Amino acid sequence: MKKIIFLFCLFLLGTPMNVSASDMLECDGYTFEIFKDGASAVITKRGENPFMKVYTYEGHSVGIAGVTCYNDTYTFFGYATTGDSINFYDGIVFVLNQDGEVLFEETEDYGGNEEITGAVWIDQVLFTIMRTDTLGDRWNDIDPEFDFFVVSTYDSNYNSINHYQTDNYVKKYDSTNELLLLYYTHLGPVNVGLDTQLREYRDGDIFEIETIYHGEYKLPFINEGELNGQLVENGFYIDYPGNYVFEYFEQKYEFVVHPLVEGVGHMETYNHEVIPTVSSGNVTLNGELFISGTPLSIPGNYTLVVDGVNGYEQTFQFTIIPTVEGVINGHAYQEPFVITFQGEGYLNNALVTSPVQIKEDGDYVLRVNGVGGLSDVYEFTFLEPDTGLSVQDVIQKIDVFILVIAIIVGVILIKKK
Repeated sequence: MKKIIFLFCLFLLGTPMNVSASDMLECDGYTFEIFKDGASAVITKRGENPFMKVYTYEGHSVGIAGVTCYNDTYTFFGYATTGDSINFYDGIVFVLNQDGEVLFEETEDYGGNEEITGAVWIDQVLFTIMRTDTLGDRWNDIDPEFDFFVVSTYDSNYNSINHYQTDNYVKKYDSTNELLLLYYTHLGPVNVGLDTQLREYRDGDIFEIETIYHGEYKLPFINEGELNGQLVENGFYIDYPGNYVFEYFEQKYEFVVHPLVEGVGHMETYNHEVIPTVSSGNVTLNGELFISGTPLSIPGNYTLVVDGVNGYEQTFQFTIIPTVEGVINGHAYQEPFVITFQGEGYLNNALVTSPVQIKEDGDYVLRVNGVGGLSDVYEFTFLEPDTGLSVQDVIQKIDVFILVIAIIVGVILIKKK
């Protein structure tokens, strides 16, 4: 959140600020020297990437009340004279880039003497706070009369979004990541908060809070509440898993924030590498600290546990099965073959490493072990066909040979007769 540096004396005195011969404004560590040269305001940025800009608005004198920084741009605010004999000045806001070039400028006129007394960026929306007086000139103390304040909003392209008007005198303002906070007294609590849609937040608001959120949850409110017994002010943002209780003006809200877990699912089985990611929380894997985004490829049974606030715990159990190729459980083989696998392998209770060649006759049991007690078993047989001749085969062949000889001899004898 960009912090706003503005002149509180502006609110204390209730008069537009006429910049002296040289005045210094600071914003996000940058220093801007403002020098009034006739109708021009000479703006000199000191330090990193310095520049000097001579600024006027349509030839009229400009008074700069403050500046706020946002994304390498500098939003100045104050008033511009009009030359009108009744309405002497209008509120002005203008934005310079880091080279001192004007990106946006606009005056606001509500029929009186206006001055923009504050500006702040919230969630890419520019808020301006403008005071309007009628019936007099505050410069010369001719019966000035406070009329109202107007809060205006602009998007990141400086298009006007909306306006909010209050008849209360805004003594000071502040901001959070979600709200513009308006104070009607210097020492009192916040009187009203405004979000980027200019919706009002007031003391005692009742909220529609769900019981379960995933990843994060944020709640804008004004002043004080308690979150799990701890004081929180002007809203909270939660991105840590846990069981939460929020108490605000005698209302109690209970809800759970779950982490965002991707890459694995509860009771799922995988045959490939997985990469579990956990958005936040204290994460362990099989009882050991786990760093989100660490790849897992070793086969095994895994238990991923996410611990959070106030006794919160969520468990994901999953399995990576071994990848075994080249063998089928219960199959008989007659030709040599090769087995590949992932994990710790044992062939007939002897430790082996992948790949394993099977070329000797026998009954085999391949056991592939993984993490967390995982074991995958393959039973198979290898028996290479015998190409040699048995005794019976020899006898049969001799019998056939004798028979052939006898037939030949018989044929010869018959021919001789």
